[in-house]
Amino acid sequence: MDYAYSLLKIKPEVIWKSKTPLHIHPVTPSSKWIHEKKSYLYKKYSTFLKRFQTVPYIEPLTLCYDHIGAFSNISLSVHPSIKQRWKRMYGLSHELFGAFYNTNPELTYCSIFPELEAPRGGCNAYTFTPKKGKTYLANPPYTTSHIRWMIRSILDKWKESNWIIILPVWDAPTRKRLGLSVQPPFPEIDELLAATSRHHRTYKQFLFYNGFTGKDVLLKDPVHVIYWWS
Repeated sequence: MDYAYSLLKIKPEVIWKSKTPLHIHPVTPSSKWIHEKKSYLYKKYSTFLKRFQTVPYIEPLTLCYDHIGAFSNISLSVHPSIKQRWKRMYGLSHELFGAFYNTNPELTYCSIFPELEAPRGGCNAYTFTPKKGKTYLANPPYTTSHIRWMIRSILDKWKESNWIIILPVWDAPTRKRLGLSVQPPFPEIDELLAATSRHHRTYKQFLFYNGFTGKDVLLKDPVHVIYWWS
């Protein structure tokens, strides 16, 4: 619990916006604090904790994800069956944005809390170095900062790796074609789509998985699925 006790002192928005690894200096909490937090966890997340009881550090991990609101707004991942198919077809081996509760067990992944998720292969996206010719999945949180950072990294530094990229339809040309309200320009998405014009598809709905609830989610918002081959 030492890591969680120290991390909970950092504001969630600071954690989300950090583009460098968090430097947490664990401090041992009081037994009263531990008792209160465990009572809170098992009252709010008893089913979830039971599902993932074999995951190392499950209690502090759940506290950390609860602290940043991840269970309510970034619990969706590409459906496990789709990731399994991409593994068979393209050799998918790693997710750039993942978590212990929504990543296929056969894949490694980058986590927002790599210090706690390292036993399952979790690493930090901002210090991650993809290997030439390997295939990776990039399904970022739907924030402009995460999407911009990811696209710039792929276009500027990671061209020699293969990428399967999931993006919301935030680009003006596609939204206009689909009859949706046009949003402010997003030049990074335009640039990526132009660079992969023959290797992307736009779906009006797409099958995701909510790792928190353990349920399938057919998202009826359009998404781009982009294939970047080195």
